Amino acid sequence: MTDGPEPLRSGSGDPSARGDGSGPDDAGASIPDVVVRRRSGFSIVWLIPMVAALVAGWIWMQALQEQGPVISITFETAAGLEAGKTKVKHREVEIGVVEEIALLPDLKAVRVTVQLVPEAEPYLTEQTRFWVVRPRIGAGGVSGLGTLLSGAYIEVNPSLAGAAATQFAGLELPPLRPADAPGLRLTLESSRLGSLSIGSPVLFRDLEIGQVERLRLTADAQAAEIDLYVEARHAHLIRTGTRFWNASGVKASLGAEGIGFSAESLDTLLRGGIDCDTPAGDEAGARVSSGHRFPLYANFESSREVFAVSEECVMYFDGSVRGLLPGAPVEWRGIKIGEVTGVSMVFSQDTEAIRIPVRAEIQPERFSHEGADDLDSRQSLAVLVARGLRAQLATGSLLTGALYVDLDFHPGSSLKLHGEGDLLEVPTIPSTVAQIQATLLELPEMVDDLRIAIAGVRELVESTQVRDALSGLEQTLSAGPGVMASVQDTLRSIDDTLDSLKATVGDDSEIRYGTVQALSELRDTLRSVRSFVDYLERHPEALITGKENP
Repeated sequence: MTDGPEPLRSGSGDPSARGDGSGPDDAGASIPDVVVRRRSGFSIVWLIPMVAALVAGWIWMQALQEQGPVISITFETAAGLEAGKTKVKHREVEIGVVEEIALLPDLKAVRVTVQLVPEAEPYLTEQTRFWVVRPRIGAGGVSGLGTLLSGAYIEVNPSLAGAAATQFAGLELPPLRPADAPGLRLTLESSRLGSLSIGSPVLFRDLEIGQVERLRLTADAQAAEIDLYVEARHAHLIRTGTRFWNASGVKASLGAEGIGFSAESLDTLLRGGIDCDTPAGDEAGARVSSGHRFPLYANFESSREVFAVSEECVMYFDGSVRGLLPGAPVEWRGIKIGEVTGVSMVFSQDTEAIRIPVRAEIQPERFSHEGADDLDSRQSLAVLVARGLRAQLATGSLLTGALYVDLDFHPGSSLKLHGEGDLLEVPTIPSTVAQIQATLLELPEMVDDLRIAIAGVRELVESTQVRDALSGLEQTLSAGPGVMASVQDTLRSIDDTLDSLKATVGDDSEIRYGTVQALSELRDTLRSVRSFVDYLERHPEALITGKENP
């Protein structure tokens, strides 16, 4: 088989090829046949583009292998970053460059596309962190001054832990320690942060053993969580029984010894700080590992008053609770056994009465019952209430007017319970100020009763029935001359005494007039005292500062 069209031969129908003299050539001339043949097999010419394609593919593969992974990092702002110029570094070694900077669709952040070297790919995991190194001035010191000349760059903290990733959320603040740094990472929980900040020191007997790495709210936003880093060489100091407390700022105290001020150090005064200590004894517990959680106490004193059991109770007070705030102590003869957790007001639709329930948490472990170890906390408090435990409001400070709840035994007091669900209720009695005020309110009625009694005695003395009875007795005794004379003299003396008493306590007597005046002045005095007590209850600070000018 031959490739291509058949060869042209003479006599094949072409007029010019004929020898009959009809063509343009001579009749006797003979034109040779043209034979066209196609070469079979591969032409060497095609090797040139094939070799070029292979070289281009090899170069493209080499470029891909040398190019490395492409990742995207999200930051709140692109301040200091520039596409094509900003470098990505680790330990001052360049491992990538920023290729593109673009806004996110919601315009709330920026996406930075970064080209890294191939060697960085194994370290791109969920635990890898990126942040921008810029000049920063904060409570922890000054950092990033070198970028004033070289410009900002992106620092990476690589990690082999976790799954591979290509999209990352950049940190707005640089971490204090690498994620894989040896040591302990703990979490504290507190209702308030005070002056704590990232970088605040963690102290153990005034020696810095770590720092605060992160501050955040809990999922329910009811408390704050503080992430700590403790250096590996000090990790053995942290036990399950270790207590942490806030050592920030200056603390003032007012007690029997006078006014006192204290502060941990100048560093904690400026940056805030956390102090910790492990109580001696077996209760200190074993060593802890990273991820352990501890409570953060407000001060050293509260860190020592730790009880495993707390019982919530409620108390109903009839008088004013002005000055009683959540956090106020609940004391028993000067010993703090709990604190107030809430003060509210309840209106009853049935009785149209207003009640003021005061909720508190009490540590029943403060009370011990000899020979009754089988009682739980609720039963222990119930036994104390049955024996006369009562709650009473007392003034904790005349300067501020703050109140606290004082518990004590009053066996003879009445037991009045309101009942509220399953909460343990502690009966209450009026405060001392309320009792004095109630007594002062009753004094005018007592004076009126005394005046009525004196008037009754005077009316009895002046009545004709008494005189008639005395006259009849005199006539009866007149039968005996000797004795009767003596009795008669006695009766005359009694009569004279009654006349004198009448003159003394009569309507126009000086004593009666003085008594009326004294009672009137006493009433005015009681009114003044009542006004003073009312004013003192509203403004207890008047005992120190005096009464304000109207």
